[in-house]
Amino acid sequence: MNTKILTALASAIAIMALCASSIYFIKQKQKLGEPGVKISSDPIYDENGKLWASNSVALPQIVAEFDSQPMPISSIELKTLPSDTTYGRRLYHAPDGFE
Repeated sequence: MNTKILTALASAIAIMALCASSIYFIKQKQKLGEPGVKISSDPIYDENGKLWASNSVALPQIVAEFDSQPMPISSIELKTLPSDTTYGRRLYHAPDGFE
């Protein structure tokens, strides 16, 4: 009975060591990009057309075949989100009219 327990224990330790070394080597090879959000100098407006901020989150104008247009920020977002929030909103639509 002791032989079976020792074999199971040795197997468990070997598996844990293999997993630990795999995690270590994967971590060493991992390359991360620059964190953060890209900001553009495009102005952002509220629902009434009033200028809300002179900067906005940079969103692509064209994604695949979808073109886009900037959209205003809703008043509920402006009231509930912190005042230092940087907004960005675009409405994307396909050539066939799908939005």
